[in-house]
Amino acid sequence: MLGFVAIQLAARNGDILIGGQASADLRDKTRALIGSQPGIAAVTELLVTFIGPRRVWVVARVLVDAKLSGASVAMLASGIELVLQRDSSLIARVDIVPYGVGQASTLS
Repeated sequence: MLGFVAIQLAARNGDILIGGQASADLRDKTRALIGSQPGIAAVTELLVTFIGPRRVWVVARVLVDAKLSGASVAMLASGIELVLQRDSSLIARVDIVPYGVGQASTLS
């Protein structure tokens, strides 16, 4: 009986156990929301992974407008986090990694 229950729980929570990716729809919607923010030139990399039951973590590497100051970029990142969390109750954490023109992309 315990073995059966363990298999059922593992199957049900497999995405959480292995850090599975969120649905393509959620990833696409997240990419679109981030990309639509003023000051974002492109979303170059995006990871939306499960961290708990109905909870996801968003990590995005974004190309920002080179004219933005450091303070503006920090405000932009905070604003993106608020927009995403208002849009979806699934999003528990958001990490935005900004870079400007001439900086290489190293996030895999």
